Amino acid sequence: MSQNSILYKRQIQVSNGIVITIGFLALSGWAFDISVFKSIIPDYSSMKFNTALSFVLISTSICLQFFDSNKKRILLWKVIGLVVLVISTLTLFQAVFNFDFKIDQLFYTDLDGIRKQNPYPGRMSSATALCFGLMGLFSLSMGSKNKTVQALLQILLHIVTLTSFIAIVGYLLGVPSFYKLSFITSMAIHTSFCFILISLSSSLIHPTIGLTGLFTGTRIGNIMARKLFIQIVFVVLVLAYIRVITVRLETVSVEFGIALFALSFILTSLFLIWRTAKAVNLIDHQKEQFESSLSQISLILDSTPDPMIVSDEKGIILLSNKQLELVFGYTKDEIIGQKIETLVPSRIRGKHENLRDNFFKSPQTRAMGSGQDLYAVKKNGDELSVEISLSPIKLSGKTWVSAAIRDVSERKQKEEKLRISEESFRGNFENAAIGMALLDENGKWLKVNTKVCEIVGYTQEELLELTFLDITHPDDLNTDLELLHELIEGKRDHYQME
Repeated sequence: MSQNSILYKRQIQVSNGIVITIGFLALSGWAFDISVFKSIIPDYSSMKFNTALSFVLISTSICLQFFDSNKKRILLWKVIGLVVLVISTLTLFQAVFNFDFKIDQLFYTDLDGIRKQNPYPGRMSSATALCFGLMGLFSLSMGSKNKTVQALLQILLHIVTLTSFIAIVGYLLGVPSFYKLSFITSMAIHTSFCFILISLSSSLIHPTIGLTGLFTGTRIGNIMARKLFIQIVFVVLVLAYIRVITVRLETVSVEFGIALFALSFILTSLFLIWRTAKAVNLIDHQKEQFESSLSQISLILDSTPDPMIVSDEKGIILLSNKQLELVFGYTKDEIIGQKIETLVPSRIRGKHENLRDNFFKSPQTRAMGSGQDLYAVKKNGDELSVEISLSPIKLSGKTWVSAAIRDVSERKQKEEKLRISEESFRGNFENAAIGMALLDENGKWLKVNTKVCEIVGYTQEELLELTFLDITHPDDLNTDLELLHELIEGKRDHYQME
């Protein structure tokens, strides 16, 4: 799962958690008659019991999707979505056909609504019911892999977002006809907030589809859209609020007010476009420099004899060279964008992540895992013994790491064979039935076995302080010297003491 996918998943879970909390608070407001939980603003519309219950159910349904999928859990989230769809459909039928299914006050009597002589106390607004109907359809179909279905579901979410946003604008500007939405009853402000939160977060399940893709993409146009949209919305709301105030105070005529609003909007938009274009141009310039630097680094990497990669602090591989393809079997297209742990055997990936994190805490050129046996895994699953040299690279204000990976499998095999040979030699040397010794070219004893000590009558410690000549009888000195020279010169391959 990519870092963006993890981030989106968390945003969806947190958003639905907030909605569930608000829903439970509203339910408790009805259960214990706590007015502030039912209606945040006194004397304004309240969140009805069925509305609060539907929020809890629909958010729970969406959250269930992120657990391990099995038939029972899928059935559960679809059943919950169906319940919400049924509640919303019955409510809409009541509004359209002027029929009462007795579901509005099924659990609690809406005394405030009765006191205000509301013709339908306890009933969620038609706008709210419509939004829940769309969310219910989304919940029933959100596991679909069909692209057309996914696109349709994204449209449903956008409709919910727009509907609730209109209500929010009405509250912000103090225009009741907006948050009443020309329906029978009005949408509560916390109801509008919950719909915006749940619809926007749910659209991140398919972040590249619909209008959501406009704001989640990484291209220049997406960056510009993100920068401009929030600023324009803020400016328009401020200008609209000023226009509403001037109308109420009758400080300017309607015609002059509209002209002034249009002029203000045009000038403000021009300023925002200029500032955004300047920021985007800077990003584009930095991107060009970045790509140029990457190209130069890539040329350097291809000229090195060892496999090399460049990764960021999250372990994402950004560059690789030709040697990596030859040794590991991955093409550049296959390996770039993958986690560096792709090249690490699965049994030690957790340990490798800790080593990587430690490097970025104090980035400096050094060998990775110094004094440890390091291993890498090829595309075909074969393991290699490797040595890794790490070097920090600072680029575009970020610190990356280049890793030179040297295959030392052959050397390790030779070292292992040599170690086994040495151990075998030591065993044969110490346990030999004949006297065996090692001497340097000056005749100094370097190593002797027990049999030699028995023959000459010296301990090992005593012999290592002497030379071969020190224990030779004077009558045999010339002969033994001649034999020693022959051994040194390679004319004789052994000498047996008698």
